[in-house]
Amino acid sequence: KIKKNIHFPSQNGDAVPPPSCMAFLIPSPPSRRWHERLDFFHGRKNWQPKHCNFSQQFANRAPPSNLVFNSKVEGTIFTTPTSNFGSRVRHVLLALALEDKFIQKRPPGFKTPEFKVISPFGKIPALLLPDGLVIPESDVICRYLIERHWSQGGSDLWPSSAETAAVGNFLIRTHDIYMHPNQKALYGTMDEAERQKCFDGIRANLDIIEAYLDPDSPLVAGDSLTLPDISLYPTFVYYQYILPRCWGWAAEEVFEGRPKLQRWWRRVLEDPIAQRIKADIESGLERWASPPDGRIYKLMASLGRA
Repeated sequence: KIKKNIHFPSQNGDAVPPPSCMAFLIPSPPSRRWHERLDFFHGRKNWQPKHCNFSQQFANRAPPSNLVFNSKVEGTIFTTPTSNFGSRVRHVLLALALEDKFIQKRPPGFKTPEFKVISPFGKIPALLLPDGLVIPESDVICRYLIERHWSQGGSDLWPSSAETAAVGNFLIRTHDIYMHPNQKALYGTMDEAERQKCFDGIRANLDIIEAYLDPDSPLVAGDSLTLPDISLYPTFVYYQYILPRCWGWAAEEVFEGRPKLQRWWRRVLEDPIAQRIKADIESGLERWASPPDGRIYKLMASLGRA
């Protein structure tokens, strides 16, 4: 059962309340510390998971001896430069001046048993805290960082009203649940009918975002980037780089008939951190598009379009 009166152990051993957005991640009972429950990070081979919802799933897995465990930093983030979900986390780190306080590391293989101890679904990003707590999923990580550093700039990354926050949360969910699955059409192997269906899904979700953007606001929630903007724009870097080069879309087709979305994109590109993230993603996509082994290049070659 999930306990509502959960507390984290502080450095001196006293119990302190967790951030509200993290409460659902804490298994019962609250008295058992994370580093005791996850002491395989210290290399103990006789570890047996207790009081953990994933105990049966993880019980027979080898200790992840070569994964980073460093109590001198705030955490280790497993990600890659081309990940649009990892990019939103990196934007938050940069906006909060936290980049030097976190180790950013490539995962040791997405589906390896070793990495699945960190990320149950074998996906990135995943955040490993020094006490052994693992926080998967980019949206959860971003909200944790914002709340954890609320008074050090985190509040600036959150919409200022309940209404704009609700719209922003809806747009994030629209992207993550409905829009992102269609991204596989940009670089994945599939038949033409399935690819066109994905492109239709992208267009439909672009229309939804257009409908929910405020005509009187350049961004989702005002004149500065907040979490909804940060969550959306890395995917548009993918669209603007791959769709015209590989699939015959016009350079501005993503924004055709969507003036609010186009204004939003132009405003996003004025942000220095967004410019840096965009350059990092595009650098990775250039490698994908390069012969002979680039992911996009090999796909285009297989279709006779290289």
